[in-house]
Amino acid sequence: MKKLRSKKGSTLIMLIMSIGIISLLGTSILGVTMMNYKIKKANTDLKHTFYMSETGLDKAYDRAYNLVLEAVNEGSSASQDFINELTEEISTLNSAENEAPPTVKDAYRDYIIIGTDKPFIAESNEVEIKIRASEIFNSTYENYMDAFKINQTLDSSFSPYDSGLEVEVEYSKWDNETGRPAKRTLTIGIRSSYISEYTKRVSASLIIGIPDYEEPFTIETKIVPVHKLWTYGIAADNIIIGNNSYNGDKVTVSGDVYAGVNLEINGRNTEAYFDKSLIAAGSTIDNYGILLKGPDSYLRVKDVFAKNIIMSGTGASFTTYPNSRIYVKDDLEMNNTAQTTDIDGSYYGFSPGGEQHEVNTLNSALIINSPDIASGGSKFNISGDLVLYGTSYIKGTPYATGESVSIPGNYIAYTRPLSGGTSEGKSMVWDNIITQYYDPLPPLAYSFRSGGDMWVWNKADYFTQYSMEHGTGLNLGGGNITVGGNIETLGTGLNGTEIKTSSFNLEFLEKINNKNTYRTIYEERAKNYYDAGFKAKVSSNHMSQIQGSELIYIDDDDVVIDDGIYDGHFTDRGIIVTNGDIVINGEFNFKGSLIAGGDIIINSERGNAVNIIHDGNYVAKLIAENNLYNTLFSEVDAGSFAITVYKNSISAKIDFKDYIDFRDWKIE
Repeated sequence: MKKLRSKKGSTLIMLIMSIGIISLLGTSILGVTMMNYKIKKANTDLKHTFYMSETGLDKAYDRAYNLVLEAVNEGSSASQDFINELTEEISTLNSAENEAPPTVKDAYRDYIIIGTDKPFIAESNEVEIKIRASEIFNSTYENYMDAFKINQTLDSSFSPYDSGLEVEVEYSKWDNETGRPAKRTLTIGIRSSYISEYTKRVSASLIIGIPDYEEPFTIETKIVPVHKLWTYGIAADNIIIGNNSYNGDKVTVSGDVYAGVNLEINGRNTEAYFDKSLIAAGSTIDNYGILLKGPDSYLRVKDVFAKNIIMSGTGASFTTYPNSRIYVKDDLEMNNTAQTTDIDGSYYGFSPGGEQHEVNTLNSALIINSPDIASGGSKFNISGDLVLYGTSYIKGTPYATGESVSIPGNYIAYTRPLSGGTSEGKSMVWDNIITQYYDPLPPLAYSFRSGGDMWVWNKADYFTQYSMEHGTGLNLGGGNITVGGNIETLGTGLNGTEIKTSSFNLEFLEKINNKNTYRTIYEERAKNYYDAGFKAKVSSNHMSQIQGSELIYIDDDDVVIDDGIYDGHFTDRGIIVTNGDIVINGEFNFKGSLIAGGDIIINSERGNAVNIIHDGNYVAKLIAENNLYNTLFSEVDAGSFAITVYKNSISAKIDFKDYIDFRDWKIE
């Protein structure tokens, strides 16, 4: 039998075997690579988790540092009070020549020495006073840092930026060292955890000592002159709250608010609460002042100084806190349905307009264009006085009506004949009236035929006479316009369904033209302090300083803050001054001042809130510590702040690191 010795197909077999071996090796290598990757990733994640857990200790240290500063302040103040009392007592004892040794009160006996010769002079016992002042300092310092304050300060939540980080105060105790004065040490047990895919915990004992009285720090009182800009909580050209893309923004400012041009509330269901003064100056003729544009937008204010208050959004509400005073240079307008104006206080519209009130520029009136005012869908209420030194105009014409409180449709009163009435002794019978035609309106009563013009107060008389003859045809708001106090108007006013006649007389004209108290008050408050000179100072005084969550920023660039994070750092207090814009997105809680040469734009969105608290003493302290009153805020407006500043012998800033330390650090 013949054997087959052909080698055909062997190469294919070898190729298949080689590919199999290579695939097996590749799979093994890939598996090893993936395993190494997972190990490295896990190692990286573990390190990240570990370092983040350490971050909690650093943040606790930073908060403890600030707590020490506060405790030193309290201790120093208490010691100084004791020294001041002694000084006053010694001064009282020496106020008259003492022929006999004066009697020292028991409370001061150890600290006052009476001389042995006539006149008997009272002197301070410096040694005992210093010991006692030190004891007061130590005990006040210790009492200030009680367990509640320690837990509240160190154990409080961090920003969303630190999500997953938890810091827990396990215990705090003062030791029992003795001596005079007693020197004690505070030990705080702290555990920091970072919880993500992995969890790491580290713990340590934070040891806090009590600085020696007057060492290593000294106390300096600086007199900080007041510059108007840093007395505002927020100040900008325009303050814009919400937009059409956002729904339900909520902004609260505890402090004065200044908008050199406009304050705009644009978002649906957007709420703004300003519990002090609001200035919206509307600096040029094209600006408005306060604008409520958003549907169901809501503004609650205290005192107001505004060019206009314009309500255009359906359901918009303008309300005030009790006993408010509203100063408006031009008009308050309600221009949509379901709107509410509710002023708990008084309203002053102080601009009388041009000569004979025939030019519609800065002519203070109340314009109610809400079509549902008569049915009660919209309402206007003032609990106090209503003062209006101007009148309304028929839209599209230079015709000034006789109404200071105007409702659409009532212009028809100036188109129909009168059968009686007088103004300044002149008959107002229709035959004595010159009419003028304004396209597309019918002829309007314009002036007296027997010489002279029909001034605004004559037209007010004309309107009053018309109401007596044809009153049923007028729109008086169905009783939904109410004023609780006095009504003082150049034209006619309204209260309920009652027409209030003009207040015109020579004394009233004197108030308007020569003794316009309300205009003086307004102009003083509406001054623009962010002028070209201040902008130049901002440009030349760059500063970006972060200490913990405190930010001092002075520059020309825009500042964008997202959920309290600026440039990667969480901030909740400080001073921000820029020639650009300040944009706030999301939740933001801040103590200090925000000042922009451009706009401040706030978009908090539903479920979030922006809360800004202005504390004049805190802001003045920052200005004193950074000497900003010599550079940026150098002009003096009125008054000054006396601010206590701490410093050691080396630096202008406090450094108590020798009194704060970590011990017994460990990983859990």
